Amino acid sequence: MVIAGDVQLDYATDRLLDHLGEKRVAMTPLVSRDRAIGLLLVDNAITHEEITEHDTRFLKLIADQTAAAVERSYLYRDIKERAQELEEMNRKLADTQNQIIEAERMSVIGEITSAVAHELRNPLTIIGGFAHLMYKNLEPSSPDGEYLNIIISETQRAEAVVTDVLDFSRASKTPDRQLDLNQLAHNALDMLDARFGRGRCAIRTAMIGAVLPLWGNPDQLLYALYQVFRSMTLDMPCEEVHVGTSVQDGYGRVEIRFADADKNHDKVEKLLKQYFSGGSNSKRLSLIVAEETLKHHGGWLGVESDDQSGPMLSIHLPLYKEAAHAQNFGG
Repeated sequence: MVIAGDVQLDYATDRLLDHLGEKRVAMTPLVSRDRAIGLLLVDNAITHEEITEHDTRFLKLIADQTAAAVERSYLYRDIKERAQELEEMNRKLADTQNQIIEAERMSVIGEITSAVAHELRNPLTIIGGFAHLMYKNLEPSSPDGEYLNIIISETQRAEAVVTDVLDFSRASKTPDRQLDLNQLAHNALDMLDARFGRGRCAIRTAMIGAVLPLWGNPDQLLYALYQVFRSMTLDMPCEEVHVGTSVQDGYGRVEIRFADADKNHDKVEKLLKQYFSGGSNSKRLSLIVAEETLKHHGGWLGVESDDQSGPMLSIHLPLYKEAAHAQNFGG
């Protein structure tokens, strides 16, 4: 279509021609698959020659090619976006499948450990009961007293391991939900206080003011934090332990610092290495279960140390993304 300067135009077209500074132009729609996707417009601002029928036919040819190119670019964009969506869906599906497999594995482990623990508890109770009875009936000068004391103490240690295993197996049956790391840490310390008191260490807490959202099994994570706190507060040669929380790179952190570690720096460091360097004693076993629980939830335990504050144990757990974004934590 050729538009001359004296033709009455609609408001939008008139504004467009005013912007171009021309009143005589040729225009043709860009049509693809019987659908208008744009408009091609040319003027004669440079040559000022008349726009002929040949020019309009040539313009139509160019418009058809342009429309096809634009349509292909739209299709490419749509295909690329769809491919990205499918890739994201596949990634989420793979993550979900891995989570299901891991959850089933943890459930099976919980059932097996529960069955084994129940089978062990009865004979341990009988052995411990008979050892106590024999010890009570011994003559004070009997040399067997030392051996019976060893049997009693080792039986108690084994019973403590069985209790830990049963706690973990019961926790495996609880469904996942949204949690707060601060509240979990407080609950674990309250559990420690109820079972053992605060041990030889005074505990000072400094939790971050904001909620630190997690997603996971509340009982399993509570058990894991409790086991770490129990080992750190009952066994470390420190008079005061500081427990605090923070956020780092999309992870919630629980930091356990030893206020007077400079007095016992070597001993504290040695004990931390003992806990984290492997081994099969019962003290290590409880932390193995705690570490596996944290790994199952995407977290880990770490040991840090510097000259000023000494050794520090840190618990890392990924923040729940949907809730974390709402608080501008990122992740």
